[in-house]
Amino acid sequence: MHPEDFGISTNRWSWFPSNWFTNSVLAVKVARFGSESVTQLTVECLVQFAPESAGVFWSMLCLPSVCFRRKLRRRALKICASVRAILTPCLLLFATTLFAAAPEGQVVEDFNSGPKPSWKIKKFQGATQYSITDLDGEQVMMAFSNKAASAIVFKREYSLHDFPVLSWRWKVRNVISKGDYQSQGGDDYAARVYVIFPHRFFPWTRSINYVWANRMPKGSHSPSPYTARSVMVAMQTGPENTGSWITERRNVREDYRRIFGEEPPAVGGIAIMTDTDDTGGSALAWYDDIRIEKE
Repeated sequence: MHPEDFGISTNRWSWFPSNWFTNSVLAVKVARFGSESVTQLTVECLVQFAPESAGVFWSMLCLPSVCFRRKLRRRALKICASVRAILTPCLLLFATTLFAAAPEGQVVEDFNSGPKPSWKIKKFQGATQYSITDLDGEQVMMAFSNKAASAIVFKREYSLHDFPVLSWRWKVRNVISKGDYQSQGGDDYAARVYVIFPHRFFPWTRSINYVWANRMPKGSHSPSPYTARSVMVAMQTGPENTGSWITERRNVREDYRRIFGEEPPAVGGIAIMTDTDDTGGSALAWYDDIRIEKE
């Protein structure tokens, strides 16, 4: 038995309320087949046409109101009881599965199996050395920079409306003593994790850089001395927490709204960088457990 045997449309836009009357008439047709047929039909609709058959189920629950003959009305009441008995636990199971399947977050990279192929090198001046190493019982990404600046970029498109939060953990050996967020000559950071918002016209590309700074006030943000379209947000400042793993969690959507004054476009990638080219110094940092999450 199939829903179309009863003349039930599977057009997803044909259901309640726009075609309530039509589906009610079809439900009356169903009543003539008896509760056993309805039971089979209900299961078939749930399995194959769950979204499209909602109007039919609604109509069947309202079946007694459209059955004017007494005998047919009594039969309709029995059928409604059968439908309710089957439909209610099925819908509860469907809803439970739906919400259980909705992910609370996704791992971008944990480096446990080495770096994923989506990581690409982006060079600016020289080359920061990136390598997987075992540290504190975990595989992590190590970055060592000596008068150099290059990033590794994980190309990943997603919406901040789906996953507004970015979390990660990091550790640095040292901060950059000559670092100065207000000058080009001091635009170096022991560690950065940044979110890229690409534009088809590259100079309009934006980014938010979450940095481990030298003297930038913690929690503050400031445009890069090179371009206002790249903004630094100080997650850590100074040497206080050097040598310790620090876990960070940031609502990127709210940061974008506050910094740029508008709704964020789609994210195009997440990058990490340890850079020392402007100050001519050196820095060592470790990165791990990069995730995107719901609020």
